Amino acid sequence: MLFDELIRLRQGDVDSYQRVRNGAWSWLMKYPMVNNVWVGYFEDVGPNMENMNQVIPLEFARYLLPRRRKIRSGASMRGSSWIG
Repeated sequence: MLFDELIRLRQGDVDSYQRVRNGAWSWLMKYPMVNNVWVGYFEDVGPNMENMNQVIPLEFARYLLPRRRKIRSGASMRGSSWIG
């Protein structure tokens, strides 16, 4: 959300913000949206599927919901079975 707002306001290094935001979006679409694994993406901690909290997917859903029309019309959500 921070990058979206900075891009909208045209504040700072907008090209870099857009590039980083697009990279993050691509990663989300490639991994957790496809395999539904929202934990264990840490370099210093081994994967642990015992603590499957839902904070990250819930926050992502909170980000998506107000933008659903824009997302449906422009961004690929293929592979996700939970968004209509």
